Amino acid sequence: MRISPLISNPLFYCAVWPLLILAAVPLARLSGAGAAQARREGHYAGIEGLRGILALNVLFHHSLITYFFLRTGVWDITPSLSRFYANLGPGSVAMFFFITGFLFWSKVMVAPSFSIAGFLRARGRRLMPAYLGAFAAVAVITAWKTHFALVVSLRDLLLEGFSWALCGLPDGFPRINGFPSVQINAQVFWTLGVEWTFYLLLPFLAWFAHKKRLPWLFLLSGALIAGVNAVWHARMQLVYILGSPEHWSYSIESFCIGIVAAHLKAERKQWPALRHPACSVLGALLFFGVLLLSPFKLGLLSLSLLGVVFLMVLYGNDFHGLLTWRPILYLGTISYSIYLLHGIVLYLAVQEMDPFLHVATFSPLQYWAYIGGVGVVVILLASLSYRLLEKPFFRKPWLRETPQPGLAISREATEPAL
Repeated sequence: MRISPLISNPLFYCAVWPLLILAAVPLARLSGAGAAQARREGHYAGIEGLRGILALNVLFHHSLITYFFLRTGVWDITPSLSRFYANLGPGSVAMFFFITGFLFWSKVMVAPSFSIAGFLRARGRRLMPAYLGAFAAVAVITAWKTHFALVVSLRDLLLEGFSWALCGLPDGFPRINGFPSVQINAQVFWTLGVEWTFYLLLPFLAWFAHKKRLPWLFLLSGALIAGVNAVWHARMQLVYILGSPEHWSYSIESFCIGIVAAHLKAERKQWPALRHPACSVLGALLFFGVLLLSPFKLGLLSLSLLGVVFLMVLYGNDFHGLLTWRPILYLGTISYSIYLLHGIVLYLAVQEMDPFLHVATFSPLQYWAYIGGVGVVVILLASLSYRLLEKPFFRKPWLRETPQPGLAISREATEPAL
C-alpha cells in the first residue's frame, strides 16, 4: 500500500504543537504548577520545560510509527521517508538520559556516600505509582483483547505480570496471557528498565565521581560497549538486559554525556556565551539538524551535538523564553505521565478505532489533525495521572547534604527524567 511522502513532512510537527500548547494553557493556570516553576530561582529551571517538549516529541514519533504500522504491518518508520520523525523519539529519549545522568551525577559529586536504601525507596516512590497505573491500563486492555479468558497457565500469567511490574528487568516484557501487550504502550516502558539499571549501579559508579577518576569511568563504559558487541556477535546473549549493541551504546553514551555536563557545570559556574540570543538560534539549528540529517541510528557524534544543546539549557538559555513559558513548564511537570500514557492512548485512538474510522485511509492533513486531538486527550489524562499517581507521593529529596556553591540541587533532581 503506497504511503504519501507528505505524511512525514516536519511542517505537521510545527502545525500540531500550537494546539497542544493551547490545551496546556488553562490547565497550567488552574494548577498553578507552571507559574510556580516560572517563579522558581533554581539553576536548572529550563530542564522542566525541556522535559515537556521531549515527552511530546516522543508522542509525534510514535504517532507516525503507528500510522506506518496500520499501512504496512511493520512497527517502524521508513528512514527514507522521514529521518526527522525516525530520530525525533530516540533523540528525545537520549536527552532524557542526559538529564538523568546530569542530575544524579551532580548529587554524587556532592556526596559520593549516601543511603542506598533511602535512595532506592525515594526513586520507587517517585517512579512506580504512575508506572504501575499505566501497567494496570495495559493489563486491562490485554484482558479485553483476550476476551477475559485465561490463555496461559495461572503461574505463567503471574510470572508475566511480575516481569512487567519490575519494569522488564531482567529479561524484558513478555506477552501477557499470550497477547503482545508491548503494542499497547508503544513499547516505551523499556526506558524505565534502563533508568533503574542506572540507579542500581549508581552507588558503585559514585566512586568515579572525583574528576581524577572520571577517565576510568569512560574507559569502563567503552569496555562495556565493546563487550556487549562481542557477546552479541558471538550469539552468546545471556540475559535481556544486554540487549543489542546499538541499544546499549546509545544508552551508555547518553548517560556519559549527562555526566560530562555535570562536571562542566561544577567546574564552570557561568558560561554567558551559551545564553547569548545567537546561541538560541544555533541550538535550534543543531537540534533540528541532528534530527533531519543524522542516520536512523543516532551515533556518538549526533548525541554529542544534542549534548551541546543540553549544555545551553543548563547554563540558562531558555530559548527566548520558550522553556520557561507557563504552558511549556506545565507540560514538563506532567511529562512523566505523558510519556507513560501516550502510547496507550495512541493504541486505543488509532489502532482500535481504525475499523470504525478507517484511520489508515486518512490523508496526511486528516491524520495529523486527528493526532492533535489525541495529543489533547493525552495531556488531559496525564494531568489526572500526575494529580492522583505522582504528586501524592512526593517526598523530600533523598540527599539532604548542603550542596557546594555552583552545584545546587534543584527540584528537578527529585523528578523522573522520563
